[in-house]
Amino acid sequence: MRDDCQAWRKNVERYIRKQRNVRAIVTHHRASTMAGTYAQRGPDTVKSWRVALKRRIPVIALAGAANWKSAGPSPTQCLRKNRAPRQWKNCSAAEQKVIPFDWSVPSVKLARKQYGRRAAFRINLRAEHCPKRVCRVVTPRGQIMYRDHQHLTATYARSLTPLIERQLRATGVVFGP
Repeated sequence: MRDDCQAWRKNVERYIRKQRNVRAIVTHHRASTMAGTYAQRGPDTVKSWRVALKRRIPVIALAGAANWKSAGPSPTQCLRKNRAPRQWKNCSAAEQKVIPFDWSVPSVKLARKQYGRRAAFRINLRAEHCPKRVCRVVTPRGQIMYRDHQHLTATYARSLTPLIERQLRATGVVFGP
């Protein structure tokens, strides 16, 4: 894992330890960058959630965003070469190519097994990011979705707010009844 990611995680752990009224932790961790086999990534992910889980703070995993490293150039590089809206589809990729493994499934299952059924939840955004199993880099309304090979742009992330809020409410842990 990259040094900046490690530093971020340590800061988040420190923050969680200090908080008193946290209802849930929402994360979009990407296990594809972790060392080891796919089978190891569930336990390693749950280990990274342990600070919250031990405090009985549920973890909600957002899943379904692509990692474009395996698809060639980053989305922004591709869009620089394909500037016209009719060319944006050239930057799309098959879902299996950019999301070969859904880390959230084994991680949530394992967290629930170890800490209880209300310990972890999964919100799958794959249908939003990759309709009809084709992952795109620009929405139909022309919003650029990725700022690099794996991070969503702030504008696109904000546009997901109503969808994510509905799904967070469905978990029953973030918002009151």
